[in-house]
Amino acid sequence: MVAATCDTLGLSKVDVVANDTGGGVAQIFAARHPDMLSSLTLTNCETHDNVPPKAFLPAVLLARAGLLARIARPLARNVSRARKLLYGSGYQNVSLHPRDLLAVESDLAALKVPTLVVWGTGDVFFRTKWAYWLRDLIPGAREVVEIRGGKLFFPGERSRELVVELRRFWASRS
Repeated sequence: MVAATCDTLGLSKVDVVANDTGGGVAQIFAARHPDMLSSLTLTNCETHDNVPPKAFLPAVLLARAGLLARIARPLARNVSRARKLLYGSGYQNVSLHPRDLLAVESDLAALKVPTLVVWGTGDVFFRTKWAYWLRDLIPGAREVVEIRGGKLFFPGERSRELVVELRRFWASRS
C-alpha cells in the first residue's frame, strides 16, 4: 500500500518516518522497496517478533474473545484503569503479525539506506532494547537517539525534539 501510494503520487524517492505499527509497516516497505527510500527513521515500533507487544496482549485477547466491546462502557467510567488495561486498543483484528517482520529480517539486514532510530525510553510497549536491536540489524543505521522518558507517542507529544533530530540527520546526508 505504501509503494502504491508513492506510485500514485509520482514519488520515486521518499524519506519515511514511522512510529508504532507504522514502524512495522515501514520496515516491510523498506525491505521490499529499498530503491524507493532516501532515508528511513524509526521510532518506538513493532520489531522482530514483538507483535503485538506483550503489554498490549490483554487488549488483543479481549478483542479476539469478543469481550472488548462489552467492557468498553464500564471502562469508559474509569479512564485511568482503561488506559492501564487496554491502552491504545483501537483494533479488533491484529493486522501485523510476527511472521510479517520475521519474513523481511534478512532484507533489513542488507538495507544500506541511511536509517535513524529515535526512541522514547519510557515506553512500556516497545522497550529501548528494540531500538538497539534495529540499529545492530540494519547496516544503514548508525545511531540510536534516546528521548529520555518519552513514551510510545512521543513524536506527537514531543515533536520538537524529534524534528531537531530529523533535521540533523537529513543535514548530515547533504
